[in-house]
Amino acid sequence: MERRLIDERPVPYAVARALLARRVRSVREGESLGDLTDRTWRYLQRFGAGDEELAEKAFNELVSMGIPPVVAANVVSICPGSRGELRSILEMSKDTLNVWDGEKLDMILAAISEYCEAAREAF
Repeated sequence: MERRLIDERPVPYAVARALLARRVRSVREGESLGDLTDRTWRYLQRFGAGDEELAEKAFNELVSMGIPPVVAANVVSICPGSRGELRSILEMSKDTLNVWDGEKLDMILAAISEYCEAAREAF
């Protein structure tokens, strides 16, 4: 079966899991997902716990704070619990290096707290 890319954007794991779940449900009996899709699905089932809508809300809030979408998706997916953990994730991008002071880090942690609490309970 030929596939084509129709959209590409960074998303948190919970959102990716929900998107891929739709694909998995649409697979006909006897049809294969393919090795890469199957491995990705197993990974997201394990590490993509959490509510898709809360993840999307937290992601959008981080992006509105000026965090690059790729970094915002990682922050929401990893759910850092401290400033130090958050700083490590933010440092993955040159755009966010040394830009965030303690107050801004706390704002980011607050923005993801609702999603991360729910994700921890689901995990």
